[in-house]
Parts: sequence; structure tokens; C-alpha cells
Amino acid sequence: MSPASQVEVDALGRAAGTLLARPVAGTELVRGGLRSDVARVHLAGPAEPRSVIVKAARTADTRFHDEWSALQYLCASDSLDARWPRLLASDAPCGVLVLEDLSDAPSLADLLGSPDRDAAARALEDTAHALGRLHASCRDSAVRHLVDVPRCVGQAREFAHRLGTLRELAQRVGTVSSLAFEAEVSRVADRFADPGRWLTFTVGDMAPTNVLLTERGPVFIDFEYAGLRHAFYDAMFWRCICPFPDEIADAMEVHYLAGLAAAGLRRSDPTEVRSEMALLCAHRMLWSLTWDVASLLERDREMAPGESGRALILTWLAGTRSLLSASGELPAVSDWLEALARALERSWPSLEQVGFTAFRSFSRS
Repeated sequence: MSPASQVEVDALGRAAGTLLARPVAGTELVRGGLRSDVARVHLAGPAEPRSVIVKAARTADTRFHDEWSALQYLCASDSLDARWPRLLASDAPCGVLVLEDLSDAPSLADLLGSPDRDAAARALEDTAHALGRLHASCRDSAVRHLVDVPRCVGQAREFAHRLGTLRELAQRVGTVSSLAFEAEVSRVADRFADPGRWLTFTVGDMAPTNVLLTERGPVFIDFEYAGLRHAFYDAMFWRCICPFPDEIADAMEVHYLAGLAAAGLRRSDPTEVRSEMALLCAHRMLWSLTWDVASLLERDREMAPGESGRALILTWLAGTRSLLSASGELPAVSDWLEALARALERSWPSLEQVGFTAFRSFSRS
């Protein structure tokens, strides 16, 4: 699908102006994609706000129901920290959201790409603390007010359906999945489907580009994949999706648990936390391996801007194996992932495990 034309961008501005009953002074495209367009709309006149962000679906199957529901819930929760952009107006049936403009705030990714390592480390800790507060604050109210089926149930069902893809990948690279492996994978799927006391509202996409560093602290944006899941679906991002060295990840975990406690969730046993984190990290690793990873055996491709998909898979495998080893959880899954990593390293001998460009200053320290 081609990028949005200026005519389409102007239409987004008019839609925002109509929903807000405000004249529009101009509109500029912030980001275009296959699923949605995001534009900044400048509003005429002295009234506040002077600008807003409008997000609009590009396809019939993208209507932002989850994001709209999430923001409706969050904005109605007076007891929670304001760790999200305000939803100013919406046309939910048409998939149009008008949001608070936080354009002056840098993203966490911006800071991670800067040479100021200390500032980046503090921002990571603040983000982890804010995430803990969000999870603890939403734990009971989200379950009561978000009436849709918890997203973890459907995702666990889809995960089970994709297990055949893992078996095919194992055959192609010459590894073997044992009965013990199958049993442990079933345990991972069951735990993801039934998080117990860890069920809460989750952001769903903890990419550092989706965290803005504002005057009120870290603010999470992009709730397109939000839903009720195990809290660590978000929290394990520093262990697997965007893995940092252990000292950074350990510090983030401490601040995350402090955030949980500050918002009323009792202090968690460190052994339980490490066990749960290992299970969720294994889930995300195995889930990621079903994303057409087999095609990487034939040809490399980008899985993040400017990053080799092969390098990212090796990085994720290393981070997951490290956590499983430290926790003592899922030994058969750990052995299988190690065998898979060795097989892939033989096929991709020239690759360096670096992860996302923004994290290289940490990963190489």
C-alpha cells in the first residue's frame, strides 16, 4: 500500500476538526504504514490544545477497537497515573482516534541512541517503575471493566495452533523436539492462558519508540495490541524483545517490582518473579520463532529498521537461554533453544548478536 497522499492527510485533519468542533490550520503526516496513518493536526485559534494527533485505520480489519477500549478505560481511571496520551475524541466505527499531542517529548529509543549512557539507564529504570505502577493499578479494575475475553486466552490458543511450525523448523535445522520439550511448551501455553494473580492490563507493544519521556514521566503510547494478559508480557521486554546486559535488566526488574509495590501489589518473592519471567520469556521466544523464521534460513531480511532478522533471532535466543539457565526453569526448552542457536550459528557464521541499533552501546559494554 502506497503512503498517504496529501489529500488523504488533509482528510485526517478535517476529521479531527469535525470531532473536536475546531477549525484546522494545517495537517502533516507523522507516520504512514500498512495498517494506519498518524498525522499531526494544527488547530486554529487561541484555544487549547493547539495541536493534536490523529490516528486512522487504513484497512477494514484495522479499527483500533483494542486501543480505543484501552484508552477509554485508562482515561476514566482517576486513580491511575497519567501514563498515556489523553483520548480527546474518536469515531470508533471508522477507526479514527484523536489524541493528546506529546510531540515535544523524546522517545526512549531516542535516548538509548544517544551517547548519554547514564541518562539512558535512568530512563530505563523510570520506565520499568512506571510500568510496574500501571500493572498494579490496573490489575483489579481492568479485569472488572474490560469486558472482552482476556487477550491472553486467544493468544494462547493461537500459540498452540502454531506449534507445528516449531517442529518444522526443528526438522529443517536438524534439531529434535523431545517429549519433555512438548510437555514444557504445553506448560508455557497453559500459564500464558491463565496468569492467575498476574492478570492485568498490558500495553502489548513495549518497543522503546512507544515510550515518550515527558515532564510527567514515561508515557506509553500505541495501545493497538493492548489487552488483558500476564503482566510480564510487557515486563519481559528487557529480557527478550529488547534484551539488555544482565546488570541493566536486573536494575530494571528491581524498579519494576518497586513500582508494583508502590501501587499496592504486595512484594513478590524474587524466585517467583524469576520463574514467571522465564516462562513468559520462553513464550515470547517460541512465539517469535513461528513468525516465518524458516524463510530466514534461505535469505536474511529486516525484522526491525536497519536490523538483520538473523541477528535479532540469535540475540533473542541468547537472552532467553540466559534467563532460563539462571532460573532453572524449562530445561528441555532451554536445551532445544541452545541446539537451535548452534545450528543457526553454523548457518550464519558471520553474524554478530547486536540487537537493535539503539541498544548497541549497552550490548557491547
